Amino acid sequence: MNKYHGLLLAYNGGVVTDHTTEHVIYSNTIPNLLAKRLLRHLETSPVNPIVDDGHTIYTTDPESFMVPYEKNSNHLDIKKVTNICDAVDFSPAKILITAPPETLNIETKFIKETFKDDLSFVLSAPFYLEATPIGVNKAASMEKVCTELNIPVKAVIAFGDAQNDILMLAFAGMAVAMGNACNPLKKIADMITTSNNEDGIAVALKKLNI
Repeated sequence: MNKYHGLLLAYNGGVVTDHTTEHVIYSNTIPNLLAKRLLRHLETSPVNPIVDDGHTIYTTDPESFMVPYEKNSNHLDIKKVTNICDAVDFSPAKILITAPPETLNIETKFIKETFKDDLSFVLSAPFYLEATPIGVNKAASMEKVCTELNIPVKAVIAFGDAQNDILMLAFAGMAVAMGNACNPLKKIADMITTSNNEDGIAVALKKLNI
């Protein structure tokens, strides 16, 4: 990404960074007091919130559900704290709410109902519910990038596999669903390629002669 001027739309589109210049093109974070209110509410639910500041995950248990995975996959440090809500003194780009699917399915409706006027929520995996500022999504940040770089929407190809990719694929000129994508995403895709583990992006680009 550094070599080819890659742009990273992280945190479900909440932060867009130019990896060549390290310049943050766009950022929309959850106000600290609102983040604390959500985190305090989650203390009454059987879920595990994961909060990071871009470098460090704040957690009461480094081995709790999905924390080791997030640490390793995103190359983040771990800071063990007594209470996450008390420790978070910044405005996070998102709060990742995790639990086994059977638990998260039940808890999601109560969490969303309580904060429906304050935050956006999207399932990015059966065990991930992402909380972001209202209006933050991958399509919105992609539109900002296209405007910034003067790229026509019809020239954009988007690849996705989860529910939080739906708006982005609907926005793009060419929508490609991975072979392992959820069914709602496949229904709106212009093309379905092979899975993430089968080089699906490369396969699609080859078919499109790009």
